[in-house]
Amino acid sequence: MTLCENSERAFTEGNRVLALDWSGRSFYVSSRPSVLTHPRPETDAERMGSRAAACYGCGMRKLDLSKPPESDRIIGFTIPKRGSFYICDHDEVWKIYIGKPLGIEVTDHSPYEFVERNTDFLGLLFKGLTANVLLLRVGGNEVSYHFDPKSDFVTVNCKVHGRSAEIKFRTLSGDWFAASLSDDGRHMVLAEPYDIALYALE
Repeated sequence: MTLCENSERAFTEGNRVLALDWSGRSFYVSSRPSVLTHPRPETDAERMGSRAAACYGCGMRKLDLSKPPESDRIIGFTIPKRGSFYICDHDEVWKIYIGKPLGIEVTDHSPYEFVERNTDFLGLLFKGLTANVLLLRVGGNEVSYHFDPKSDFVTVNCKVHGRSAEIKFRTLSGDWFAASLSDDGRHMVLAEPYDIALYALE
């Protein structure tokens, strides 16, 4: 078992519980009151450093992707398909192109319309919508995890070409966490409101 960590630092002024109205529907960012007014203190695991940039020997390599800098808080992402996927916040939808280097562009999509019509959107569950199915197994690659909203991190267990690895992904918000493989099983996305990570599975 190889231990990795997500290395990106994220700071916030605390979780905000927002209620937005669009086309007569109420969307709730959180189904519970916020328990954070400041970022959670660093845990021992967080102080271990940035070893997840390359998870040597476990078949995973962390790519240079982070939350769009102009976004305060993302609401989710889509399952990577045919070399691209989308990241959404409350104001914008970005398209990510998986390549060398990674590409990112702002789209003209309305975030809430985009979330409602895309059955592969993962992340915040809006009132009135049902949760979409995660893609956790493709061929011999597998991902599993248990999300505890009160915990400071999520332990993500991975199997890549028969090799096992464990990632401790920090969560600054307890509102949501999601993980998914790409449609071809060659990439994995981990995300929460203040951080997102993309891995190549090699």
